Amino acid sequence: QLRRQYLGRAYQCAECSFGPVDHFACGDLASHNGERIGNARINNACPRCHWFSPDLEDWPDWDGTAPETAFDSLSGDSVACTEASV
Repeated sequence: QLRRQYLGRAYQCAECSFGPVDHFACGDLASHNGERIGNARINNACPRCHWFSPDLEDWPDWDGTAPETAFDSLSGDSVACTEASV
């Protein structure tokens, strides 16, 4: 289900290969990084290793590999949301 939802439009971390990371609204990741929206703060860094590049071209296309923790959340456990996907 993750592949169907994100493949072709998601990215992965260039440092640790974590993905999918959904940078969907703007190619200039620095322009909104740290911005507050209500009670949330946008964080465009990798949620696993915290690597960050402001240039979307530095983020490789997601290869369809998902971390084991992604499947844990699909089995009914609580889903952890990060601002990195905002």
